[in-house]
Amino acid sequence: KARELGVSAFRSPSRGGKRQPCACGCGETTGGGTYRPGHDARHVSQLVASVRAGELELEDAVGKVTSDALKAKLRKAAE
Repeated sequence: KARELGVSAFRSPSRGGKRQPCACGCGETTGGGTYRPGHDARHVSQLVASVRAGELELEDAVGKVTSDALKAKLRKAAE
């Protein structure tokens, strides 16, 4: 069925958004979202480490993520 439609069965559809650099800073390009798969968690972990090391204030770190869910995850992990 996928071939009839000209779509590969092994590629997930793009979200239709603009391809952009991943927000975690890895240098990879997203498929249209803010992060590559799993890189949102990587970014939160990096920010938590920076907060714990005293390199970044918690609220500055929270300002670096876009979704409310990631902000809550970051605040909880940094406690």
